[in-house]
Amino acid sequence: MKGNAQEVFSFTFREIPVEEVLGKIEQQTGYIFSYSPSILHQCSLKTISIKQANLEQVLNLLFKSSNISWEKLGRYIILKQGKRFFIVYGRIYDRGSRERLIGASVYDSRLHVGAATNNYGFYMLIVPEGEVCLNYSYVGYQRASFQFYLKSDTVIHIELKPMLNLDEIVVVQPNIPGWVKNSQPGQVEFPIFTATVIPKLLGESDLLKAVQLFPGVRVGMEGIAGILVRGGNRDENQFLIDDIPLYNANHLLGFFSVFNSDAVKNVNFYKSSFPARYGGHLSSIMDIRLKEGNLQEYHGSFSIGLLSSKFNIEGPIERNRSSFNITARRTYLDLLGAPIYAAINNTKDSKEKIGYNFTDINIKLTRIFSQQNALSLILFYGNDYLKYKKDEKESYYIEPDRTRDYMRGTWGNWGVGLRWDKMISTGLYANTVLSYNQYRAFMNKKYRHENASGDTIRLKKIRFKSGQEEWRLKSDLTWAMKHWSRLYFGGHYIYHVFTPEKRTTLNRIEEEMPSRKLVNYKEYAHELALYLEDKITIQEKWIVHPGIRAILFYVGSTNYFSLEPRFSIQYNWTDHWETKASYTLMSQYIHQLGSSTMNMPTDLWVPVSDNVKPMKSHQCVLGIYYHPCTQWHFSLEGFYKTHNHLLNDYNGVDVTLEYSDWKENVHSGKGHSYGLEWMGQKT
Repeated sequence: MKGNAQEVFSFTFREIPVEEVLGKIEQQTGYIFSYSPSILHQCSLKTISIKQANLEQVLNLLFKSSNISWEKLGRYIILKQGKRFFIVYGRIYDRGSRERLIGASVYDSRLHVGAATNNYGFYMLIVPEGEVCLNYSYVGYQRASFQFYLKSDTVIHIELKPMLNLDEIVVVQPNIPGWVKNSQPGQVEFPIFTATVIPKLLGESDLLKAVQLFPGVRVGMEGIAGILVRGGNRDENQFLIDDIPLYNANHLLGFFSVFNSDAVKNVNFYKSSFPARYGGHLSSIMDIRLKEGNLQEYHGSFSIGLLSSKFNIEGPIERNRSSFNITARRTYLDLLGAPIYAAINNTKDSKEKIGYNFTDINIKLTRIFSQQNALSLILFYGNDYLKYKKDEKESYYIEPDRTRDYMRGTWGNWGVGLRWDKMISTGLYANTVLSYNQYRAFMNKKYRHENASGDTIRLKKIRFKSGQEEWRLKSDLTWAMKHWSRLYFGGHYIYHVFTPEKRTTLNRIEEEMPSRKLVNYKEYAHELALYLEDKITIQEKWIVHPGIRAILFYVGSTNYFSLEPRFSIQYNWTDHWETKASYTLMSQYIHQLGSSTMNMPTDLWVPVSDNVKPMKSHQCVLGIYYHPCTQWHFSLEGFYKTHNHLLNDYNGVDVTLEYSDWKENVHSGKGHSYGLEWMGQKT
C-alpha cells in the first residue's frame, strides 16, 4: 500500500455502498479512482464518521476488513485486488496404527514453502489462494500428494503408509526436498531407530550414546552414558519426557541411560540457539516424546538380553479413539552376578555378597475426543537398587573379632503428567501440561565390630536421604497470524521442594556415651516463566526467529529475575546452501553437586541461595549448511560460549559421621569455551 496524502478531510457516511463512498470522496477531494468493479464485491455497506483525517487514513479505514490495496499516482488512486491467504492445517498419522507422526514434512512444490508437524503430529501451513500441490513425507514412509484449488481455510488429515516392500522408486520431481528448513543452528531431530543402529554395550540400545556421536558432545569417562555439551557440566543438560523434567538420566552409575528405546518415539536435541519456550539449563535440551500406542490393533514384544529383559505391549482401548503403550525393563545382575561374586569372595573367615539391579517403566494412555482435542496421561519410573553385605573374622587372633558391614541404597526418579492439546481456532493451537516429578536417593549404612564374646566394641549407623520434587503447570500456544509470521507464546509455574540432605548418624564406642546427630532441612522455591517468540519469513530468503523469556525465581527470602533474549537468523543462498547465526542467553537456578564425571547416588540437587548465584551463559553461533539432496546433510558450525557463576570444587557427599553444609563447600567462578564443528550425515 503506497501513498501519503497530506490534505485533511472530514467524512460521514451511513450504510451506503462502497462505490458511492468513492464517488463522494472524488467530489470532495478531486482525486479519481481507477479499479475493476468486481474487486468491490467483497465489501459490505459502509458507515464511516471521521473528522480531520488525511486521505490515507480514510482509505485505510475504508478497506480495513477487505483484501484491497491502493496506490496513489498523481491525481489517480489505483485500487488493486491483493492476495488472500488461507491456512491449511491438520494431522499426519501412521496409516496402520493411527499414531501421530512427529517431524513429518508438508511441502508446497509450487510455492516452495513448507512446515513440519509438531510434537503432537499437528501441522499448519499458510499459503495464498489458488492452486496448491502439497507433498507429505516422513522418513521410512511412502510420500503422499494432494493437489487442489485453495479458496478458504482447509483441514487435511493425512495417513502415510510405511515403506515395507518397494518394487520400484521413480523420482519425478527431484527438486522437492523431504525436509523442512528451520532457523535453529545446533538443533538435531532424529527418530529413535537412530539409537538402535549404533554398537551396543551388552546388547542394550542407548539413546545418550547415540547423542554422543554428534559434534560438540562428549563424555566425562569412556563408556559412560552421560553427556557434556560444548564445555558444560552434567547438570547443565535438561531432559524432558513429554514436557515432564527428568533429573536422573542414568543407571549403573552412568553406564546406561534410563531411556528404553521401545518406549521412545522421537527426540529433539538442542545444543545452541534454544527457542524461548525452553529454559532453566545452560548447555542442552533433549526433548523426548513417548509412543502413543496403536489405535487399530494389539502388538507386543519381549526380549532377553545379556544385561536385562524387557517387554512392550500396545493397542487400542477403544478403536480409533483411545490407546495405551506400556514398556518395562529390568536387569538381573543381582540374580546372575551375585552368586558368582559370592562364590569368588567367600572364604572360611569372610563372606561377602553384593546385588544390583535397575528397573524402568513407561506408560502412556491417549484419548482422542475429536480432531481438535486429545488428552494423554504419561507415567515414567526408574530406580536403581544396590545392596552390599560383608561378614569377616579377624583370624590372626586366638579369639577372633568379627566385623559386619552392611549397606543398602536406592535412587531414581518418577513422574506423572496429564497433557491436553487442543486446536482452539483456525491458526491457534495450545498444549497444556499438569505434572509432578520426583528424584530421590536413599542410603542405609551400618558397621559393627564385635569381640569373640559377641559384645559390641564399636557401632556406626548412617541413614542418608536426598532429593527434590516439583509440581508444574505449563502451557504453550502457537498462533499463525500472517503467512510470513508464526507466534509462539506461553509460560509455566513450578513449585520446588528440595531436600539436599536428611541424615541420621549414630556412633558408639564400647562403654562411652553414644554420639548422635540429626540433619534434616528443606528448601522451597517458586518459579514463574513467560516467553514470547516469533518466526518471520522475509521473501523466502530470510528467516528471523526473535524471542524473549522472563523468569522470576523465589527461594527463601531471595528473588532472582532474569530476562533472556533469544535470536537466530537464517539466509537461504540457494535451495541447497544456507547460513545461520544465533545468540542465546540462558540462566540456571538448580545445581547438581557431586562428581563431574559419574552419576553417584550421593549427588545433591540444590537451588540458588543468597550466596550461590544463578549460573548464566551467553552463546553465539555461526554456521554454514549444505543439503545436496534429501539424504545428505553437511554442516560447519563455530561457537563461542561464556559461563558466569559456575560452581566448582565439590567432590560429592562424604557419607560418614562428619557433616558439613554444602553451601560451605562450593566456590563460584567464570569460564568460556569455543569450537569449530563439522558434521556429515546420511539419512
